[in-house]
Amino acid sequence: MKRKIAMFFALAAAAAACSCGSSSNSLISTVLAPADGATNQAIDVAVTATFSGDIGNGTADIIMGLFKDGVQPSLCTTFDYNDNSHVATCNHDPLESDASYTVTVAPFRNIRAAVSNFTTAPAPAAMQLLEEKQAHDEYEEDGFDSEIEPAEGFDEEEWQ
Repeated sequence: MKRKIAMFFALAAAAAACSCGSSSNSLISTVLAPADGATNQAIDVAVTATFSGDIGNGTADIIMGLFKDGVQPSLCTTFDYNDNSHVATCNHDPLESDASYTVTVAPFRNIRAAVSNFTTAPAPAAMQLLEEKQAHDEYEEDGFDSEIEPAEGFDEEEWQ
């Protein structure tokens, strides 16, 4: 899995070797969110990259990725980029609970590479209780909890 991310960076590094019309020598740094090492993130967490300079619209979808357990393809479905704030957002479907994810920005032109690893929170206890209740309700609906008839000859008054 790390090998696939390494391949992603190697391809991007090859693209970065070309000057590609870039006239600026200053490198653009990146701050990723969630931050590296973040834990218990919501399954709908905002995955963003804030760049120190303008990267141009359409660049984020080339260099940014979100990977579960480091495995491609990227989970980003679309990207939004704000020219004023220089923030790229990776739009994604809800992530899995209690899982590990990696956000990457590959080096490209004058953009520095960045990597952030984070985990999502376990399923909430309330959700687990709901699932257990649903399983119990299905059990009741199947009739498995119907009253047991006393054995023939059993005298309930004697028992009490």
